[in-house]
Amino acid sequence: MLRAAPLYQQGYKMNSEYRPILLTSSAAFNGPLGDVVKSLEGNHEADPSAVLIQALTIIGNIYGRKYQLTLGGLAQYSNLFTLLVGQTGRGKKGTSLGLAKKLVTFSTPQEGPNYATGIASGPGIVHALRDPGVVKTKKGEEIDQGVVDKRLVLIEEEFSSILRLTNKSSDTGTSAILRSCWDSENLQNQSKGSPET
Repeated sequence: MLRAAPLYQQGYKMNSEYRPILLTSSAAFNGPLGDVVKSLEGNHEADPSAVLIQALTIIGNIYGRKYQLTLGGLAQYSNLFTLLVGQTGRGKKGTSLGLAKKLVTFSTPQEGPNYATGIASGPGIVHALRDPGVVKTKKGEEIDQGVVDKRLVLIEEEFSSILRLTNKSSDTGTSAILRSCWDSENLQNQSKGSPET
């Protein structure tokens, strides 16, 4: 397991001039997707690294759990959790996401994933991916068709809102459910009123 020392221990000073770049190696841009991202450079203000990692995240979501690599006895799927950090209003994070979505639309033979913005709660994530089942309502029991396509790209434009949500005493397991999205095949909401899976 690799561990990086915190930036302040490495002597970096966090100021307006500090600009980390995630994918600086030219090897990261090998292959057709990297070629397309490089060819677009100069035609937009988005960081090519941000476009590439977001496109890879979306493509990984499209292929989902169809393909895996086994490492240490654990299946590693193509799903990625991506965090982009940039200046608010000037980091061009939204611009890079828009370009990544367009690249994926033009470059993949399969239908794209579902996109959802705003993470309000762990049970909300489970609900967005729920299986069919019977739901209790004021009128009695109704059949919920569930969600057929479980490929969901959750977009939260302000990471601090996730941090605030998981620190609330009223939080209903958002952090645990996000971990389960990565680790598990099955998500469950065991809240009293809605035991969805």
